[in-house]
Amino acid sequence: MIRPRTPPRSETDLEPDLPPPRFTLRSLGIVFVLLGAAFLLMKWVSPIASAGLLLLAISVFAHIAGNYIGTRLQRRRIAPTEPSSLSGEDPLTAEEFAPRMQLGETTRINRIGYGVTIGMAILGAITGVIAGSYWAPREIWFPAVFAVCLASGAALGGIGGFTIFHFAWQLFQSWRQAMRHSKSASKRR
Repeated sequence: MIRPRTPPRSETDLEPDLPPPRFTLRSLGIVFVLLGAAFLLMKWVSPIASAGLLLLAISVFAHIAGNYIGTRLQRRRIAPTEPSSLSGEDPLTAEEFAPRMQLGETTRINRIGYGVTIGMAILGAITGVIAGSYWAPREIWFPAVFAVCLASGAALGGIGGFTIFHFAWQLFQSWRQAMRHSKSASKRR
């Protein structure tokens, strides 16, 4: 039997909790000033450019906040000690642990992955040109417009094919590994 982890905030839980974040009137004022600056920016540049800059600023803020929280958690970590077993609880045996999974191991891309990626890039390029011809039927035959439709369609198709194929591949590998483990576990019983 695999035992669940002890509930958080028990005497055997070694991870400290961070206090909840505090928001003051000053931080609320800073948020209003930053939102006002973002709306002012939308007045001077196009909405798409200002949305891109806003996304960049939010991602930089998220990275800084994550680094700050991670550093605080690292400093508050308690030195690892031997957890005291609860009364009447026997220690886990080797059979009660789940087997080591291979999902964290990296593998090379096989030929099927390259084939799917190249095939989806070609299909995406064709789709990009067809969509461009419907969107701008007169301008599609200009070399620059044709090249942009072709390249953007190929890039989106290749990235999409690569992502979908490798997600499905990892899903299949994890299912196969889980089935192999369940067969071996049923043989032990």
